[in-house]
Amino acid sequence: MALSQHSNPLAEDHPTRTNDFLLHGSIVSSDVHHTNEDYPALLHARRTHETLCAWRGDRLVSKIALVSGGRALRRVSAVQRLSGTDSVSAPIRVHLHFLRETLAYAASAGGYAAANTVPAGDRVSVPDILDTAGPVAMQARSVQNLWVEIAVPADIAPGVYHVAVLVMAESPYAPLRFTWEIEVLDALLPPPDAFSFTIELWQYPYRVAEYYGVEPFSQAHLDILRPLLEYYRQIGGRAVTATIVEEAWGGQTYSESPVHNPSMIQWHRKAGGSFWFDYASFDAWISLTRSLGLGEKIVCYSMIPWGNRVAYYDERSQSDVSEELLPGTAAYETVWRSFLQDFVAHLEQKGWFDQVYIGIDERPNIALAFDLLQSVSNTAGKTLKIAAAMDVFSPEVLAVTDRVDDISVGSAAAKQDLAGFRAFAARRANADPPAKTTMYTCVGHFPNSLARSMPGESYWTILFAASQGATGFLRWAYDAWVADPLRDATHCAFEPGDCFLIYPDERDSKTPRPGPSVRLAKLAQGVRDANKLCLLRERCPALSQQIDALLRSVRTDYPCETTDLGRGPAHLANSETRAALPEDLQKIRDGIAALTRRAIALRGAVHP
Repeated sequence: MALSQHSNPLAEDHPTRTNDFLLHGSIVSSDVHHTNEDYPALLHARRTHETLCAWRGDRLVSKIALVSGGRALRRVSAVQRLSGTDSVSAPIRVHLHFLRETLAYAASAGGYAAANTVPAGDRVSVPDILDTAGPVAMQARSVQNLWVEIAVPADIAPGVYHVAVLVMAESPYAPLRFTWEIEVLDALLPPPDAFSFTIELWQYPYRVAEYYGVEPFSQAHLDILRPLLEYYRQIGGRAVTATIVEEAWGGQTYSESPVHNPSMIQWHRKAGGSFWFDYASFDAWISLTRSLGLGEKIVCYSMIPWGNRVAYYDERSQSDVSEELLPGTAAYETVWRSFLQDFVAHLEQKGWFDQVYIGIDERPNIALAFDLLQSVSNTAGKTLKIAAAMDVFSPEVLAVTDRVDDISVGSAAAKQDLAGFRAFAARRANADPPAKTTMYTCVGHFPNSLARSMPGESYWTILFAASQGATGFLRWAYDAWVADPLRDATHCAFEPGDCFLIYPDERDSKTPRPGPSVRLAKLAQGVRDANKLCLLRERCPALSQQIDALLRSVRTDYPCETTDLGRGPAHLANSETRAALPEDLQKIRDGIAALTRRAIALRGAVHP
């Protein structure tokens, strides 16, 4: 990528060495956080122009770091200016977000804990929330980040376009001007619902209802959920998470209620011992997601919940009961067969049977649950599909993994045997019918998508998964918010940010709008680029070797530093990784642009 740099007249008029200036800024890497600690270095940054390469239907990412002078500023705002070929009929839109900071525990909270008590200790401030277009206030001698996303229309003509952003402080000072030259290639990115490489983020609608103080699946709740789900759809999400038992994961997410994560299906046991099931919440949730274009995969958790317990209302005793049901026992067989038979009939009646998977984390006796699940069929003789997170993929376990339609393997496990993982993923991709193999990250993995991770780690995660033959990426929590995430992202048990990738609005907002995290925006950028490589391989097989070479260039050995304040380790990029990662990722993006130009030279255009 060619970059031209221009001086900042405003900064020259007010020498930075005395901090006697109003506002200064520079285009900086979006793969790195910039905080007040970077203030001295940013005083000397002077990049006000950037050249980017885009596909049609693409969304580009850039960032401006602003620094204030010796006095506070009350109103800093930013607006787009547009010029360039055919800008009237197919304008390139620039979406501007001043990044909002939240606090995060300085180390990992460490380990598992069901309690809501967050650890005491130092916090750091992280610019992680894509918040508002402004205006914002800035303290004297401080850093404020401005996130820039450039949306390229699918119907735009190939060519070179120019966009500009003006950042204004207070009259009579001239605004700062930042410009981008956008080379739009004759290559069309598929719409998100047609992506080959997918992203799956587990949703927690009950926590959303609790945060805003609304009745679950009421009209108010559904209205709040829509923009959350719409953003998920726009970045390529299609899978939906549903709970079929209470506390499928043992109450690990934050909640102010005794039951942290309720079941969407209410279980009732009649006086005679048989069960009946209330699907009202489940139906409301699935109907909403399907209306938004989601739900081609509906993953229901779980036939082996953590603790092996199933809660239901016992009509004979008129009380809530929680019963331990172990796979392989007669009680497990009786209760779960009753549920599965009723559930399958309900799904057929709603027309959702083909989309539903039973999700099971890697658990003891998992094959016994598979046996029961695959013994209950619908009227066409088909059984429900299976999704599982499993960190084993050696040839010795194929008898189990071959029964799973959709498997996700942790990045840490895959790194221990990359050749084995690639062979495993290829075997599944070549099966008849093909089986899906994705990769996931969670607490303890590095690189990662935690609040204190480098933003570029999220982009790397997607390209790493694609480079190893995975067909998608999974992460366990999209919106399982802690008590007050806009001010402190720290969780009682997991590293800050592990439980959510999107932020809520303020609780008292009249029309709540979510704020994506920087981490989520970088994951989305990675998903788009992974899908560019998928399409290039499909449309231009002659470039397969060059695509493979680019993917092999994705490093797998970035070092980290580990800190531990007594509750578990936090893995953070060390100085070597902080220096190398942004350069390496830019080479990948440049490589995708170069491959696209070669494909166009061979084919004339690259379209789905």
